Amino acid sequence: MDEQGFKRQRYAEILDDVVDKAKEVYGQELDTSEKSPMGMILRLFAWHLGKADERLEDVYNSASINASTGANLYKLGGNDGLSVYSEEYASGVITVTGTPDYELLAGFLVATATGVRFETTETVKLSSTGTGTVEIMAVEMGAEGNMPAGTITVVVNPNPDVVSVTNAQQTQDGRDRETDAAFRERVLQRRQNPGTSGNKADYMRWSREVAGVGAAKVFPLWAGPKTVKVVIADADKLPASAGLVQQVQDYIDPDPGRGEGQAPIGAVVTVAAAIAKTINITATVVLAAGYSLQDVIDHFRARVEEWRQKAAFAVSYVSHAVIGALLLGTDGVLDYSALTLNGSSANIALADEEVPLLGAVNLGV
Repeated sequence: MDEQGFKRQRYAEILDDVVDKAKEVYGQELDTSEKSPMGMILRLFAWHLGKADERLEDVYNSASINASTGANLYKLGGNDGLSVYSEEYASGVITVTGTPDYELLAGFLVATATGVRFETTETVKLSSTGTGTVEIMAVEMGAEGNMPAGTITVVVNPNPDVVSVTNAQQTQDGRDRETDAAFRERVLQRRQNPGTSGNKADYMRWSREVAGVGAAKVFPLWAGPKTVKVVIADADKLPASAGLVQQVQDYIDPDPGRGEGQAPIGAVVTVAAAIAKTINITATVVLAAGYSLQDVIDHFRARVEEWRQKAAFAVSYVSHAVIGALLLGTDGVLDYSALTLNGSSANIALADEEVPLLGAVNLGV
């Protein structure tokens, strides 16, 4: 411990200290090499001391919301009445084509070409023309179940009365267990922006208390006195699904103005999904030796996606300079030129209710 707090000693530092002490006690000629008896004893001792220091560091960090992780972080959040959001199943609707008037039972398995499986949640009778729509739910929890439109086309167990299946719209609301970083963000938001009788901080907090909401923006007086609009994005900082919007609406103000939810009496609250602003990126790059263009594209997309999630509702435009810096900082990129965003070298403005969505990334050499 010093004036800056606890500083953990690493194995190498501890080993140097015990070796110096051993030679001080037994003489400088003492053999402490790795294969010597004394050297092995000292290294084992240093390893145990290092593990003890590691545990002490965990204990020290457990009191800090910024440094704690795992169970320690969850306990700190619990002091503020917050808990970690668990995984959730993705859901959606498929269209089934097959034998007219055939009754397809609940539990019918379908999948994507990549093997993500879904099952129907209800029985459906096909029409006289042999088509029907039915709700589905992912077999496994997690964001992997959020699949684009037109990707659920595989019948897992072939049925002579089912010719084809497809999803006209993407499946939504699949969610991974909340990360430590996301949970920490919610805790800090509550601590740094305490609510008072329905102020903006209250509406932000209420919206984030609904599992699956990753970001929110509040617009007071948006349609006149006592009106409030809350625009939300999902856990991936993308436009929220209709189901998630309804959950937030029901939680904050299910019967507008009557105070039946979290909002005070008289406040008329409208919850809406964020609007996606697609950003297509094009550039010419100079590759470092040993890197393929596809590797660079994949790494660059990951960097932009990380920035995009942090930028949702936090920036009013997508900066050309920021995207350029992300590209130049990508492993395998020595230089770039002709960088455009949506065909332009200018910044891309974001409207008040818009969040950026990464579209096509076209890099050339």
